[in-house]
Amino acid sequence: MYELFVNKIKKTKCGETILGSISKYIDSTHSFTVTHESRNLKQARPFGQYVDLLRFRCALATPSQQNVLLHSCQILSRLCIFYLLYIISSSRIYFLYITDFAEVSVMHKKLIVWQLIGLVFTSIAGTLLHFLYDWSNESSFVAPFSAVNESIWEHMKLLFVPMFLFALIENHFLGMIYENFWCVKLAGILLGIITIPILYYTYTGILGVSKDWFNIVIFFISAAIAYVTEIMLFKREPTPCRSSLFALFILCLLALTFVVLTYLPPKIPLFQDPQTGDYGVYK
Repeated sequence: MYELFVNKIKKTKCGETILGSISKYIDSTHSFTVTHESRNLKQARPFGQYVDLLRFRCALATPSQQNVLLHSCQILSRLCIFYLLYIISSSRIYFLYITDFAEVSVMHKKLIVWQLIGLVFTSIAGTLLHFLYDWSNESSFVAPFSAVNESIWEHMKLLFVPMFLFALIENHFLGMIYENFWCVKLAGILLGIITIPILYYTYTGILGVSKDWFNIVIFFISAAIAYVTEIMLFKREPTPCRSSLFALFILCLLALTFVVLTYLPPKIPLFQDPQTGDYGVYK
């Protein structure tokens, strides 16, 4: 029915003019400016001007042609206009917006899942590394990455080692998504290991004693703070990061520092075992 109607219109001069105007108007929609954020649509010519143009051109036709085609063509042109705007506003803009929102939501869910896995891995691995040195009969092989005494420095190492190892694994899954991956990891790990002495010396300064169960709680709190902070930094756009390779280099240098100071610790309270008074691996 629609094709017969269009063919009948094409047989008249006025019909050809009107359909040509409609076609020209549809072609002009490519000049629309679509702004994703504000969702504003701007067009080159208002609707009223095109309606007036159609009326003016139909006025040049014969009276019989005007009576048959004028109102039908006006309705047809308006339907084309509104249908076109509906497609642009509803399909293109909102579809892109919803698609973008869905992709961001999936990405954030994936990030949170990986960070939760990292928190569990760090908690379990850190607990095992706390006893690994004694279980191995004080083996020199496990000393660089496990706690050799009860000093605060060795507890900081218990947090650093599993977090750094998990970051190496996590990088294969999130490194391509977040360009600032290693910068965020550097910030999170540094915050975690610094939180341990801050909380320890704060509560021992207030209570005057050191409790083993509270030291364990401090370890878990520090790990949670580190991973939650990383999530916040990953979600923030953009997070300053001049060089991811430099951040990875700092982490590797910090790992080397933990190994060296296990054997050559300074004679300061941070490296002293509060129970035996020893420093490092040497008794």
